[in-house]
Amino acid sequence: MKRVLFFVIICMLFMVMGGCNKKVTPGYISAENIYNGNGDNYLIYFEKENCSQCAQTLPTLIEYQTQVSRKGGVNVYRVLLEYTDENGEVITLPISRAVENGDTGQGPSGNFYVDGVSNWIQLHIAATPSLIEVKAIDGVKQSKLVAVGTTEIETYLNDRLK
Repeated sequence: MKRVLFFVIICMLFMVMGGCNKKVTPGYISAENIYNGNGDNYLIYFEKENCSQCAQTLPTLIEYQTQVSRKGGVNVYRVLLEYTDENGEVITLPISRAVENGDTGQGPSGNFYVDGVSNWIQLHIAATPSLIEVKAIDGVKQSKLVAVGTTEIETYLNDRLK
């Protein structure tokens, strides 16, 4: 009887410890739902297939979302700006573009248009990986560019966890 009880306790310990190490990968949302996310404050991470910097940033993104799921905080969702469909055709979303015609936007080269935007089709996401914050201001969800590139995104997410 003692052996059975000991075995049950050991099995339960392994199950609990296994659950503690489980990583949480942020889920994908469609671009149309960028401003329809759960809550009044969340992050949106933009990526493309075959983007080496996006792949390099993914472990930090997963660690951030894992910590948020355990301790609370601002969730992050992913949007795939360019991908290959089941027919082998490359699909690029209309918001995967840079600001043109001499207009000044946000970001290191001024070619993003994100700050104050509340409609997904008005966004200009000029490069990947990039990260925006969506926050309700006076009841209207608006976005703000917070980081572009692997180093900036990793620093931003790690700082949020402190």
